[in-house]
Amino acid sequence: MAALAFTRNLDAKPALNLIAIVTDDQAAWTLGCYGGREIRTPNLDRLATEGVRFANAFVHTPVCSPSRGTYMTGLFGTSIRVPLMIRYPGVGKPGKVVEEWVTNADTFATVLGLLGIEKPSVMPARIRDYSAAVRGEKLPPEEFPRELFGQYDLINNPTKRHMRMIRTDRWKLVLHLNATAQNELYDLAADPGEPTNVFGQPGTTETVGELTKRLRRHMAAINDPRLNEVH
Repeated sequence: MAALAFTRNLDAKPALNLIAIVTDDQAAWTLGCYGGREIRTPNLDRLATEGVRFANAFVHTPVCSPSRGTYMTGLFGTSIRVPLMIRYPGVGKPGKVVEEWVTNADTFATVLGLLGIEKPSVMPARIRDYSAAVRGEKLPPEEFPRELFGQYDLINNPTKRHMRMIRTDRWKLVLHLNATAQNELYDLAADPGEPTNVFGQPGTTETVGELTKRLRRHMAAINDPRLNEVH
């Protein structure tokens, strides 16, 4: 989970304070403002009520340390939906819900955008600024498509697994490059919780082919060294 809160100093020269709250292993269902009922989270729910809540925010790795690093650098890994709220009095409309897809790799550029600071030249070009959504504007769909890519390499795990993923509104494809029998395909419209792997089932060949083509195109764009293992 990530929550950002901006406050203003009440002196002659107004300045902003930024408080960032980042938690590990916390999915959206654990918060009341995302529909969770098992745990009471009144303080975090208040951030969502007084700020802007993102309904489709994702992190780029399921591992805590790299995930935290992504907020500052733009690392890449498996995408996972997480809670994200930004409270900025006078800028973000209280209670607004943003439906566009954003990732934690874009958060640093977004904070800079909210503060009016130019993005440094060393930041990767693919890192986007979604501060316009906090201000109540629509994000351009060509820059924020409903399409996510991920990778996860278990380098220090005995299995030495290498996985690549593409997720769209309808489908999620996970390719296990050195264990193809474990490949996964989920129909998110019919199976949002992903308990049923339909990879290899009748009628899915065309879908897998199209998703794989898009995945390869992305891997080529980021110079993924395992591009030739995806067919």
